[in-house]
Amino acid sequence: MSAEISDETRRQVAERAYHVCEYCLVHEADLFHGCEVDHIISVKHQGRTELENLAYACFRCNRHKGSDLGSLAPATGKLTRFFNPRSDSWPVHFSLNGGRIEPLTDIGKVTVRIFDLNRLDRVRQRELLAKAGRYPSIEALDQFDSCWKCSPSPKVPAEPLPGSARALDCLRCNARLEYAGKKKFHEGSNWGVLGELGELFVKRETFHFYFCPNCGKVEFFID
Repeated sequence: MSAEISDETRRQVAERAYHVCEYCLVHEADLFHGCEVDHIISVKHQGRTELENLAYACFRCNRHKGSDLGSLAPATGKLTRFFNPRSDSWPVHFSLNGGRIEPLTDIGKVTVRIFDLNRLDRVRQRELLAKAGRYPSIEALDQFDSCWKCSPSPKVPAEPLPGSARALDCLRCNARLEYAGKKKFHEGSNWGVLGELGELFVKRETFHFYFCPNCGKVEFFID
């Protein structure tokens, strides 16, 4: 079984993830070694080189994961698989607490421990990125597209609309969107989710962030 990944497959995996590590949610532009394609089920364990078995992972997450599939859950001692970006929802298994990634389930616990997600230097890096308005990036926020309503993670509190924001309805279910404040644009060499539209936003520094309390849809609009 071949582990060779074509340039086209690599591009598809990166674009699907918006160039964000699908485990720690750090954008590859903020990583010294960038991101690489990970076999969720390793080739060693008969995992296939196909899109549904591939994830975009930063160097450190991928190296800590290695060819492992899971580990023993601390509370039960049962063999528990790692978080699977293709079938699992990130906010169901994790929540952000400053720079820390807190596990919410046994799957989250074994992933956080084996991937060493809360190593001090990694937490500090995420704290610094958050202060700079780069974590979580708008690309990472898209990972939460359908999870604001159903996730056990803390929900984004609605804020009063400032003068520059508008009352808007959800394009998916027509419910009134709730306003969650402003966020700075992720600045980097790769515009990710913005694609070639980046040139339109060069002089824009912030965007308004909305979420739908009914279906969970996330939207952002240029300030």
